[in-house]
Amino acid sequence: MDGDTFDLEVQESDRPLDDIIRVRLDDIDCPVTRGPKACSEGKAATDYARSWLLNQYVYLDLDDKTGRDPYDRWMAVVYIVEPNGELRIFNRMLVDACHCKDR
Repeated sequence: MDGDTFDLEVQESDRPLDDIIRVRLDDIDCPVTRGPKACSEGKAATDYARSWLLNQYVYLDLDDKTGRDPYDRWMAVVYIVEPNGELRIFNRMLVDACHCKDR
């Protein structure tokens, strides 16, 4: 898992998907956590994403225009269900938390 990339176990889908897919958050870019460009901001983004997404049910809006990126990750907007039933856009939450930027 990176701040903007994670693996997801698919429970239900209106299209054929594997049981586990790799998702890349659409329209944002997080600093990296590995390799020569790794930085503390990348770790902070990863920690933030892990705190919100790990072991949680989420809804995906898969990008019908791009589908998958060159690394075979599904491009998506991720929605988190609030206790009151409302949906929050996780992509926006991550940008607002100052861990990533809009692309």
